[in-house]
Amino acid sequence: TQSDIALFTGQRLSNAQINLPEEFDAHGTVAGSINHLSTNLTISSSVGTAFVNGRFTNLSKPDAATYNALVKTNSLDLGTILRNDQLGNVSASVTVSGKGFTPDKMNTKFKGDIYSIKYNDYVYRNINVDGSLRGSSLNVITDINDPNIDFNGTITGNISSNPSFRFAGMLDSIKTFPLGLTP
Repeated sequence: TQSDIALFTGQRLSNAQINLPEEFDAHGTVAGSINHLSTNLTISSSVGTAFVNGRFTNLSKPDAATYNALVKTNSLDLGTILRNDQLGNVSASVTVSGKGFTPDKMNTKFKGDIYSIKYNDYVYRNINVDGSLRGSSLNVITDINDPNIDFNGTITGNISSNPSFRFAGMLDSIKTFPLGLTP
């Protein structure tokens, strides 16, 4: 539970930006130290399931930390975790590799499949992503084959406190009513 973690660390995992469940179950293996950690871990909770199989180094130094992991989710409620009413459950399988956890030092590559993700009361399906996040610069090549929207292209942008995005690609078809974009 969060209370058990607070006994060891002195604080709860939830904060103003993130709301983690009060109780969760973790099983699998975690081996190594804070400087060289390997995981093969499944975490189940009331907000869904996450699986992390990876290697991590220098976790005590967020600017220098490195990671290489496969992350899978099953009906993980991102809206609850991130305190964002626009988001909902996500089921995905994504590989992530990179360096740094702080926004100015982050250099991450990711590739995977998002089987479903709820956004603004619509569940989008069949999304492939291949991208990178370097500092606040985002670059994603995507292909969406949802029954109500079909497009592929490249999304570039800045995810700083003043975000901006650009999309270049092909929008093959869109049904705006089911997506909740038009009445």
